[in-house]
Amino acid sequence: MSFQTITLALLLGATASATSPRKAYTAPLKHITFEGLPEYAVDVQFGSKTYPLLFDLGSPVQWVVGSAFQCLDANNATLPQAECEFAAGFPGNFSEGMRSPPGSQFQLGFLAPNGLGSVQGASGFEKLGIAGLEVDRQQVGRVDKVTNIQGANGSISGILGIGASDVANQTLFFVDAARKGLVDPVMSVMLQRQSACSGAGEVVFGGLPHAYQGTEGFTTVPFITKNGSWTSYRFDLDAVKVGDEVFPEQANSPAGIDSGLPLILVANDTAAKINAKFDPPAQFDPHATFYTKQWKVDCSAKTPDFAARINGTDFKMNPLDKIIQFEDDPHACYSVFTNSSVASGTVLGNAFLRNVLLAIDVQKHEFHWAPHVDYD
Repeated sequence: MSFQTITLALLLGATASATSPRKAYTAPLKHITFEGLPEYAVDVQFGSKTYPLLFDLGSPVQWVVGSAFQCLDANNATLPQAECEFAAGFPGNFSEGMRSPPGSQFQLGFLAPNGLGSVQGASGFEKLGIAGLEVDRQQVGRVDKVTNIQGANGSISGILGIGASDVANQTLFFVDAARKGLVDPVMSVMLQRQSACSGAGEVVFGGLPHAYQGTEGFTTVPFITKNGSWTSYRFDLDAVKVGDEVFPEQANSPAGIDSGLPLILVANDTAAKINAKFDPPAQFDPHATFYTKQWKVDCSAKTPDFAARINGTDFKMNPLDKIIQFEDDPHACYSVFTNSSVASGTVLGNAFLRNVLLAIDVQKHEFHWAPHVDYD
């Protein structure tokens, strides 16, 4: 029996189908940039049409631009639609009806490189499909107005927010598929860096990636829940470490995951201490207008030996994932360790997630982590 089969059986346990094994659906991910940041996208089918959407474990919202959306700049001046740089838009109304009351508004804000951005429009219901897995009556926002977002680079039409929520009135793609019994309740995510020969990685609904070659097994940690429910993917982090040094302000505190964030957010003091351990040290820019560019570093700097300790296991990072470059600033380099807006909060973005295989069990409320650090 293969490692994959043994591990999946152990992960699923009593949550697996007792009568016949359900099919797992594997969707390849794509490397993209959004607002100049390295991100991941997945193809999502709306009816007979397919749209590339940003794959976002940190968001509980699914949205796509409408084909007639209005593009505005930071001053609310109208721009040609092409300047917002989204891929093809979703035409017309939703095939499974509008959210009640009709015309119910959809609105989200974003932190963009040059200030606040937003999307707004209408909400409705549509059957969505990914890699052959179809889930009906998915709540989706159709964006009719885009403000101060001009960096989609033609690579996405919106965002697939697949961040967890078991709130009864939300219909997030995977949670709803598992709730309806269409797949086993384990979703696994394997992100890969842009230099990987084997592509950007994949998400598997109801199983584990066939490409995963690890042999170390999994470390398990429960979701943070309230009264048995959860509204985002969070867990208790043991510690953040550099070498043998443990940073107490991050120890035994809630942490989140976010595949749509190319950084690692830590408390301000921790960010300063970690960035001081680059050689030469990273330099803080107090005038940085965007949080992604707070800590500038020499592109050839020696990186600190960072690890996140999860339920007693230290998960390390490849040096290639600790320094980031941006499409709009190709000759400068920045540290991925930056300041959190929450005093002691930690968010492990895709810079960290490229170094693990993460399996998420939405029935047992558990994360299963395995190393995925060194690969070609």
